Amino acid sequence: LNLGTDADTIDASSMTAALTVVYAEGEDLSSADTITAGTSTSDVLKITHDTTNVDLTNVSAFETIESGADTASHNITTVDGNVAATKSLTIDMSAQQTQAYAVNISAETNGAVTITGGNGAGTITLSSSSMGDTFTGGSGADGVTVIGAQLTSADTLNAGGGTDTLTIGTVGTLSDSDFTNLSNFETLVGGDGAMTM
Repeated sequence: LNLGTDADTIDASSMTAALTVVYAEGEDLSSADTITAGTSTSDVLKITHDTTNVDLTNVSAFETIESGADTASHNITTVDGNVAATKSLTIDMSAQQTQAYAVNISAETNGAVTITGGNGAGTITLSSSSMGDTFTGGSGADGVTVIGAQLTSADTLNAGGGTDTLTIGTVGTLSDSDFTNLSNFETLVGGDGAMTM
């Protein structure tokens, strides 16, 4: 389905086949749209950024959200309802081969999110979900931020190439095991509160 500027309501909750929804201009996806994918395990929401960031308030049940093209200032911010409890979502930004991008999944509390970065510089804010987050960066200089108490061995963070920074924000106590699945970061930055490591 290729969608445009008008307010759209799609309820594919009973659909078993794979669904792909395409927004050629990301600004067309707003809080006025309600998009519900089906029961397939391969539903895709493909978004090409134009001038205004997408609004994912009423989007649910997709397994993948992906960047449709290498455009500047492509920012994706999820809401908790984008991923159902114990379910998973992949955010694929691999199309961002030269342009910087940002992904903020901090609102997620009970799902598993995997972020695949492009070679452009990525700014990533991780979730508070106990299911853990996965990030794989490209060759750009990526910056990843995580709340101290939420960084655990359930998180798999590979910054890839480039000069990458991990910022551990707010208070928290960290042990060696919390860093088990972290790799390819060049800089570790402490956040804005007391932190024990």
